[in-house]
Amino acid sequence: MKDKDRSEGRIDTFAKLLPGIGAIIAGIFIPLVIHINGERSRSNQLYAEIVSKREMADTELRAKMFENLISCFFGDTSEQRSDNEKLTITDNDKEADMRWICAFFCLPALILTPAFAVARADKAPIDLYMEDGQLHSRPVRVYVPDRNITIAMKPKLRLARVGGASAERHYSPFQVVGNQQWEQDCKGTNVAKTGSLLLFDLSEYPIPLYCTGIRVLPILSWHNSDRPDWNETGKTGEIGAVAKRAVYLSNGCGTLLLTFLIVMAFLVFVYFMTKHREMKPLGLLSTADGRMSASLTQMALWTVVVGAAVLAFGLMRLDVPDIPDTLVWLMGLSATTSAAGHWQAHRLQHEKEKRDRAAGVKKTGQMKPQEPDVSKKGVEAGSLEKGCGKTEKPKIRHLMTICVHDNEYPSLPKAQVLFWTFITLALFVVKSCLEGELWDVPEEMVVLMGISQTSFLGRKEMAMHEEKQRSLEDENQRLTEGTRR
Repeated sequence: MKDKDRSEGRIDTFAKLLPGIGAIIAGIFIPLVIHINGERSRSNQLYAEIVSKREMADTELRAKMFENLISCFFGDTSEQRSDNEKLTITDNDKEADMRWICAFFCLPALILTPAFAVARADKAPIDLYMEDGQLHSRPVRVYVPDRNITIAMKPKLRLARVGGASAERHYSPFQVVGNQQWEQDCKGTNVAKTGSLLLFDLSEYPIPLYCTGIRVLPILSWHNSDRPDWNETGKTGEIGAVAKRAVYLSNGCGTLLLTFLIVMAFLVFVYFMTKHREMKPLGLLSTADGRMSASLTQMALWTVVVGAAVLAFGLMRLDVPDIPDTLVWLMGLSATTSAAGHWQAHRLQHEKEKRDRAAGVKKTGQMKPQEPDVSKKGVEAGSLEKGCGKTEKPKIRHLMTICVHDNEYPSLPKAQVLFWTFITLALFVVKSCLEGELWDVPEEMVVLMGISQTSFLGRKEMAMHEEKQRSLEDENQRLTEGTRR
């Protein structure tokens, strides 16, 4: 009976304690689940903040996480309870007790979270970007995406090349700037990147004078001062980044020298191909009457200058440079003007020959006058007629004069065309050299060039109209005299 009474007493005691045990278990886990679900978004935000600021020190991260933990689980500790709240035990007090129990289980995992986040940040891949075709005589730009590098981290740049004696030389940046944005070519698509910009002075990098540049592989290393194992010797805590491909470091002197030699070789070739002709090389810039053409000269100047610039930048970067649209418009405008001017010169020469033929028939009675001998022997013998309106040798003054009624006069439209041509060419050369790329000529200057060339063509059209009028007058006079006879 006693054993039975004892067992019944134990059962009664357990039955009395069971609601309390259930309440304790429910009080522990139910608030935990509620808080975990309710604070999930805040925890994700905290984790994202840890990842974005992975370069912060471990102590700062832990301090911030503890502060967020206290505000999340325990509420604001600075709040003072009123006298009634101190005397009355409410449901909020019980909930606060449950938060203490939940915090006891969450603290270990939360303490380890910053360390895991920093370790993950340290193991993230590091990219290094350096543009192709940068001149070593100018500040060289090196970009490191998604990294906050400072001058205190002592970054060093090494340029490795095959068989190069300068592979072991290290260069320190003279300026480091963070939070910089640039566009990087990723498989044919320009992608915006943000990170650190390092400027280096590589003017002492050895490149032979006769070379336009050299292929190098950039290697950047720096000390991560946030690591606890970093020391002043730099033997530990060092981070490195290697570019995905070798880049071309350009030599300005070698590029200019090679460009000059190639252009001069072409001009010498043109000279030897035309020196045995009657008009010599200037015949390429002359019209049918033998006079030098301002429009053809303009087209030749633009062709040589723009071609040399494209060749120079192509040698610097081993790639065809981007040609601005306004430069294409100028080249097209120059070619159109030269073609129209050449056509007008042929028509004008035809009208003059027609008038001269009519004058020869009137004077000698011959149907076809003898053509002048424009060969070298004919010129030496004096058979080539001299004077404006006749076939003559090309001269520089023809670029500024025009023939009117067999007389030579200065031409303001021609002078205007040459003036704007030389100004635009000079600005193009200087701006392209300073900016390191083909200068995008302003649209206003293109319009000014078009206006000057339109006035030039209009003046030639007026001269051709006057020549037609003279031919008609001579024809009418010849018919009138024939009728009288």
